[in-house]
Amino acid sequence: MRIIFVALIIFSLSGCASVQEDWGFAQRKNAKWAYINFLSKHPDSEFSEEARKKIDEFGWLKVKENNGTLEHRIYLHKRFILDHPDNSFIPEATTNLMILEWEEAKRVDTVKSYKKFLEEHPSGSYASKATDSIVRIKEEVELQAYSNVSKSKIRTKLERFLKDYPNSKYRETIQDRLSLFKTKTLSGPLILTYEEFGLNRPMSGDEASEKYSDSMNTTMPSNKLRKRADSIVVLHENSKFPGVLVGSIYGGRLNLLPYPNYHFPIIESPPDNDHVYFAYNFKLLLPVGTEFLAPKDQWIQWKNIELKGGGLRFLVEGVELSKGMKITLFQE
Repeated sequence: MRIIFVALIIFSLSGCASVQEDWGFAQRKNAKWAYINFLSKHPDSEFSEEARKKIDEFGWLKVKENNGTLEHRIYLHKRFILDHPDNSFIPEATTNLMILEWEEAKRVDTVKSYKKFLEEHPSGSYASKATDSIVRIKEEVELQAYSNVSKSKIRTKLERFLKDYPNSKYRETIQDRLSLFKTKTLSGPLILTYEEFGLNRPMSGDEASEKYSDSMNTTMPSNKLRKRADSIVVLHENSKFPGVLVGSIYGGRLNLLPYPNYHFPIIESPPDNDHVYFAYNFKLLLPVGTEFLAPKDQWIQWKNIELKGGGLRFLVEGVELSKGMKITLFQE
């Protein structure tokens, strides 16, 4: 019996020596594989918990010390947290992820980026900063929008501002400016300048050919015409390109259609208009004598002028609005 007891003591001491030697080896190597190897031999030793922490640490340091892009580092942190929920460094990884996502939100610096951050981190040291940034950006955007329309002579722009910012601190100022728009029904024809319609004064065919020859396209039947009015180039009555009469529509008419959120109307030809136009890729050449009809039930915004009912016609001296047409103009 005594011999067996002594043998057990010797075996125990040799086992302890083996654990000590293997642990010392793992520490000297200080590598993830060494600690994994140690745990495979001694899963329940006095050093096992420390070995597990070292394995966790190696996995975490690979993520923590990555010098990739901000976007990639965020991705690595998220994968680490998802793939290693029991890692002892998860609290530190979670904190680091919040810091990285805050840096990303600041880099993008939009309402959307800060809202996304708040969805992920509704509380914490950066939540109030994200909320303040959203307020700041909205104020900056509103101020820019106000600056863009504060001197505008286009009623729809001002009305759009009030719709987009119903509680704006600039509301009263915009309303005061809107009061300067006056609507009247013309008691007789009225001639306005081409400049007021955002158009060139009539030019010759040679001038137009020289200016737009790089984008020359082809003829097109007028009954398929549908183009925005800011594409118009006004030509003298007898302007011609070689072999082609430009926009031979004398006596013909075109329809005007409203174009949402833009300040030139759409031009459309009636189905029964058989005239032919010479068009460019981006320009529509129309001669003096061209006539337009505005709808009776919808306002047409043509640059700084609103039109409804009646017609207008290109003349040498300007654009003639017909008797009975309703127009709205800015009057300071």
